Amino acid sequence: MWYNIDFIKLSQQFLPTFLRQTRIIALVRALILSIQVVHDDFLTFRKNAITKIGNASVSVIALEKLLNDEFLYYAHEIFITDADGRPVIYLFNRSEEQLPTYLYNRSETPEKTILFNRGEPTREFDFVINIPNEIDTESSKFQIKSIVDFYKMPGKSYNIQSYE
Repeated sequence: MWYNIDFIKLSQQFLPTFLRQTRIIALVRALILSIQVVHDDFLTFRKNAITKIGNASVSVIALEKLLNDEFLYYAHEIFITDADGRPVIYLFNRSEEQLPTYLYNRSETPEKTILFNRGEPTREFDFVINIPNEIDTESSKFQIKSIVDFYKMPGKSYNIQSYE
């Protein structure tokens, strides 16, 4: 790629042929050394940034993988669930041409349907991160929060719960 530059070789190629003597090449190498150090720092930073962001996305599977890799769990002990299993039901006007939503009497269906106003929150959290009891400490929760806050979508809220 364009960022892989060998500055020592490049500087030697830019020297005219009659100046390519060992002392002058050594002087040019000494002058180029600081640029080479900055370039090596850039390559290290780039590699770490690609590793950190790399193939990660905000999907549940990617967040679970990041958390399990961070705490060295290979059996997927850390998992993410939806905060509320109930589906969100929207009511529309007939003119909006959406699929019809049916409401039933209490005697007709065992499933409870709750209607909320627009300003009322339907649930407190968007998703729940389930962690084993063995890592239920303040330091590990802080570490989980820093990872999830970095990768989660803006506006999404979550809760951390432990299980046995």
